Amino acid sequence: MSLATYTGPNVELPINNNLVTNGSCFSDERNRLNIKKRQFTTPYVYEVASDWGIEITEYMNKSRRKKSKEKLIVLCKLMDRYFKSGDFFEWYSCLVGEETEEQERK
Repeated sequence: MSLATYTGPNVELPINNNLVTNGSCFSDERNRLNIKKRQFTTPYVYEVASDWGIEITEYMNKSRRKKSKEKLIVLCKLMDRYFKSGDFFEWYSCLVGEETEEQERK
């Protein structure tokens, strides 16, 4: 199984790089529209392309958790380049195939 990560900013991002993409690693455009509808309150959704998504939990091994933290920092720095005051993004990770399932919100 693979982990997919998506970001939903409240502004359109003119990007397509090695980390955040309009293309697909695990998803296609139709799937991203369903993800946007089910998982985000924002008007845009992008897949965070990586060999393993961003998951920072106590259950991950230390090496993968460290890499996830590094990816999240890169993602935040990237977003900061395009955001103005008040802009934001949401973030969602799941196993591939579970993108549109109900998520537990805490």
